[in-house]
Amino acid sequence: MATLSSMINNAQNNPIFYGGAGDGEDMASFIPSYTAKSYNGGVGDGEDMASFIPNYTAKNYFGGIGDGWASSVIVLGVLPVELLSFTGHEVDNTHVLNWKTSMELNSSHFVIEHSTNAASFLELGMKDAAGNSKTEKEYQFINRTPKYGDNFYRLKMVDLDGKFKHSNVVLLKYLKNNTTIAVYPNPTAEQLNVVIHANEQNQKAQFQILDMQGKLLQQQESLVDGNTQSFNVSQYANGLYFMKINFQNHSEIVKFRIAK
Repeated sequence: MATLSSMINNAQNNPIFYGGAGDGEDMASFIPSYTAKSYNGGVGDGEDMASFIPNYTAKNYFGGIGDGWASSVIVLGVLPVELLSFTGHEVDNTHVLNWKTSMELNSSHFVIEHSTNAASFLELGMKDAAGNSKTEKEYQFINRTPKYGDNFYRLKMVDLDGKFKHSNVVLLKYLKNNTTIAVYPNPTAEQLNVVIHANEQNQKAQFQILDMQGKLLQQQESLVDGNTQSFNVSQYANGLYFMKINFQNHSEIVKFRIAK
């Protein structure tokens, strides 16, 4: 019978048993060499680091196709134009549109679009843009044949890559008595501006702001003298509203939207 002393001596003299090749216990089958810096798994064993971990030298990991981490983010560039203002008014039965930019980056051109229903816009004209500018630039376009009734105008601001954005909408309401009502910006968040040009100057008009249910929200009177009438609408909720203008013999109603 082996004594305790002989068992200890045998354990000290014999190497550790790591299993034999093919017996399922071979350490080389599943434990990396102690000299390896890191274990990245083997191809096909489900532990292959290349299957799910990026190269450590990569600056960014965007995922791989089908692994649930594939990046589909599209980076948006800087918009080409910072628009300071876009306004319109009537001069000798024509509609004069003016706009001003504070900065332009790779801007190509402006498309002036026109509509009579605020839904379907058509190209009315085009103006070349400054291209690149850090100073204020002013532009003007004249529509010499406005339609009777509602004339909605907006700008399509296009950069050199073909990307674009639209401006707010300016409404010039052209009446048969050669009176023009300008309402802008539309939509608005804080202030609505109304300008009336009429043959008969110094007549009084009453301005009323109504909600969609016809409730009177705001009212004031002023002379029709071509000056701008401004209305603070910042206290109202987002939605559609009406500007009703009561002249001596008739009334005109303009729809506008508040969007904050």
